[in-house]
Amino acid sequence: MGIDNLMPEISIEKIKHSNDLIMFYTGLPDFLTFQALLESLIEHGADKLCTESVGEMNVNSLGRKRKLRRVDEFLMVMMRLRLG
Repeated sequence: MGIDNLMPEISIEKIKHSNDLIMFYTGLPDFLTFQALLESLIEHGADKLCTESVGEMNVNSLGRKRKLRRVDEFLMVMMRLRLG
């Protein structure tokens, strides 16, 4: 489907069983909160974000194809926000 599904060194599967690790990497108290936030964003259209050509959209404005799963992309965003 165009996504290679590469596994980063830190993935949600590696930290979801530890509230301390979830808090350390994301600032969220636990995995259930992480999951609820991700699902809420998806319900509000985050899953509609596209990096590939769709219809008559300008291919030059769409960015690169996905390399990670959405859940891992979200984890990386949360980690980046935590450091910011």
